[in-house]
Amino acid sequence: MARAGFFDDNRNRAYPFITGTVGKVVTGPVTLENLPESAVVDCGFTFGPTVNFDPTVHVVYLSKLRRAGSFFYFEFSSTCPDLAGVVLTFTRNTAADQYQTEFTDSGTEGLSLSYSASGSLAATCYQPVWTGFMVNGPPDAVNDFLSSPGTITGTTVDCVVEPALLRSMYKAAITSVNLANDDRTRYSSPEGCSAVIWPYPVDIIFINSRCLLGNLLVQSGYNSDVKQNNRENSIIFNARVGAGDGQPCNEIPLFSGEIPPSGSGLLSGGASCGESIQTINGINSPNFIIQAGSGVQITSVPEENKLIVDINLAGAGIIIPSSLVPA
Repeated sequence: MARAGFFDDNRNRAYPFITGTVGKVVTGPVTLENLPESAVVDCGFTFGPTVNFDPTVHVVYLSKLRRAGSFFYFEFSSTCPDLAGVVLTFTRNTAADQYQTEFTDSGTEGLSLSYSASGSLAATCYQPVWTGFMVNGPPDAVNDFLSSPGTITGTTVDCVVEPALLRSMYKAAITSVNLANDDRTRYSSPEGCSAVIWPYPVDIIFINSRCLLGNLLVQSGYNSDVKQNNRENSIIFNARVGAGDGQPCNEIPLFSGEIPPSGSGLLSGGASCGESIQTINGINSPNFIIQAGSGVQITSVPEENKLIVDINLAGAGIIIPSSLVPA
């Protein structure tokens, strides 16, 4: 908390604004550069993790001073593109005491929960993109400057806030937790076979929950191990066979309502172990050549992925035992 003497000092200097951008003598139409130095004696602003504020390029400035009845409204803006159209407004009564501190934030203005094509969040989850505070000086200073209802609009070079009073949290904090599953390994049809038709989009990230806030419980799942390190303030996720809930007996749905493709009982598609031939006469091979011999006919049914082996003895030489030959 700043001491009262600090505020007394600031009544006689440009701070918290850059020298030369405030307190100028009126020589023509009144602008915000003519705002008395004692009107604002302190302020400061913090930018959220999604705001790419560059102090070498961007500034914060008092963009508008408005009077409506017995209230003054101080509106601060920034030249940062991420804050375009998002202002912070501080309110003072004409009879307010000096050195009053007010904190405010941008609320949900400018926020969006929409996801970009890459799947990343476009803005913070229900958190202000910037916050700030302001301490006013003697109320007479503003009363005399704007004695009747009206608005004085400034430019980006009027009432520019000292860079030392600006703090950027860009990419420096976690704003939310989102829960999603990457796609599973899916069955691919062999060459020459019909392609599998999935009843939903595949090869995407399936998002289950967005913007999980507050106290969260993280639990080990199948083949996973979760450890919390309080000293390092970290959570470590390890993949380990048999850890957590062990190995699942069945396939785990990636999202609510996931179903197998037509013709398969597996979420990943294809045939199960009990539905496929893995060996013939103990021989295991990715490709078999089945050739018809004497008395055997083989018929292919491609649309059903089926071979019919018919042992009908057609064309085969048959030896009839003498006991069966009629006399």
